[in-house]
Amino acid sequence: LSVLCAVLCSGRADAKALAHQALSPSASLARVAGPVSLDGEMRPAPWRWELQTDDGLALNESDLRDKRSNWLRDLLSIGKSRVLARVADRLVGTTIWAGFVAAAYAVQPMLPEAVSDMMQTLIVPTWPHESVGGFLAILLVFRTDQAYERFWEGRQLWASVIGSTRSLSMLALSHYAPGPTRDAILGYATMFPIALRQHLRGRRSVAELERAFNAYAGAHQGSDSLRSPIRCLEVADNLPSTVLTTLSLELGVFLRSTRIEMDGTVDASGQRQSALWAQMQTHVERLTDVIGSCERLKLTPIPLSYSRHTSRFFTLYLLTLPFTLVANCNTLTVPAICIGIGYVLCAMEEIGHVIEEPFATVEESSTASTYFAATPQGAIARAGTNSFLGLVSTFYQTLAMVLGYDPDFLDDPEVYRGVQPLEVLPLNKYCAVIELEIANLAALCVHREMQLRPAPRGGVRLHGAVKGLLARSRAAEAHAGGAWRGMEHDAERYHAIAADAAERLRGMQVAGNSLEVSSVLN
Repeated sequence: LSVLCAVLCSGRADAKALAHQALSPSASLARVAGPVSLDGEMRPAPWRWELQTDDGLALNESDLRDKRSNWLRDLLSIGKSRVLARVADRLVGTTIWAGFVAAAYAVQPMLPEAVSDMMQTLIVPTWPHESVGGFLAILLVFRTDQAYERFWEGRQLWASVIGSTRSLSMLALSHYAPGPTRDAILGYATMFPIALRQHLRGRRSVAELERAFNAYAGAHQGSDSLRSPIRCLEVADNLPSTVLTTLSLELGVFLRSTRIEMDGTVDASGQRQSALWAQMQTHVERLTDVIGSCERLKLTPIPLSYSRHTSRFFTLYLLTLPFTLVANCNTLTVPAICIGIGYVLCAMEEIGHVIEEPFATVEESSTASTYFAATPQGAIARAGTNSFLGLVSTFYQTLAMVLGYDPDFLDDPEVYRGVQPLEVLPLNKYCAVIELEIANLAALCVHREMQLRPAPRGGVRLHGAVKGLLARSRAAEAHAGGAWRGMEHDAERYHAIAADAAERLRGMQVAGNSLEVSSVLN
């Protein structure tokens, strides 16, 4: 549409350039906020949002593979790696220990004979490390596979949340007249993902849930058929289960009280309403199963003894490695080899620890500096890790400048920023996307009903479906006690909800506060 408008509305020679600019990736945000046709008039569309991957890349990018993985950028951005920041304390300790051992053996000839003989007995042959190398690889692969399996299961569960809430919204929009009943179901569908996210992260904000529900149901506060679930949520222990229980109870009331069908007839026997209730209740039960599965992942982590054994094994391997290298390497190469091997082992172990909790948030700091935060040891650890990270970052930035690359080349969504806690799975983004999609579906349905609404002309015979729509609208307006202000008002209200969700999504994209697998692996 942008290309067509540029070609048709501009007779100048730069029409081709405008069309090319409309297709460029840099113009994606401009297209999102650009003018669109709505009911025959041009107006801004701030509720539009271009679908993106979880790590912030547009799906229409021709070089999507290169943007996700560029070997040169991956190498030069090591200094800004989030994983490196979390394992920096272990690497600093490993390097200091390896340098101390190498320096001690470098001055071994100058030491007394008894000390020199004792040091000679501490030299480890190469075969022990070679023999356990295979077991180490198997342990590392198994540990990482288990963590990624939990991560992917968490992502599949949230895909079920998105699908079920979308289906609930579609059923409500296609079978209910505009009014409090339909808006209440949309409010429940929008509120559930937020309640589930808060439940999985041990947080509680009833005000956020109230905002999501009242965005739809707030226009019908005077209706006798609408009962707000906020009072129940204030005293509930399990927020998502309470939301689904309240929704399930209200569905029975809604379906028993609504008998006007799409064709304007009345379903006196209630067979159609029973079928509709069964479909909606099926999605409620699926969401209930999702709650149980998410709680299983959250409350049953990988056994602590297994994680500790893996960490101890890697630590002992790295601490004894310098005694193997001193016999065949010089003083400078021993620490370099130890820090390289330590980075591979510690980074893979840390990635496993991060992604095994798919619903958690991660602090961008090393474990030692966090554990000893208020102690002198913590100050020393922070000083050491900050100096190490600064040295590595300076080295690779200098290398990038020597190679002639712009510093912006390294500033991508996958690099370390050192700001607020990151999300393993971007649940905040998923909740905003669900809210945006439901609002857009509601606005689309209202616009469709507005198009089918006939002009008041005498002598014109109306189709049965149009009669049904008019009957549903009049019944909803009367049932709401006059609080409902018409489909035009509903369209503006739904667009306002979608615009708010789209604005939050753009803010998340600018802040770069999501931590995905690609972000963890940097």
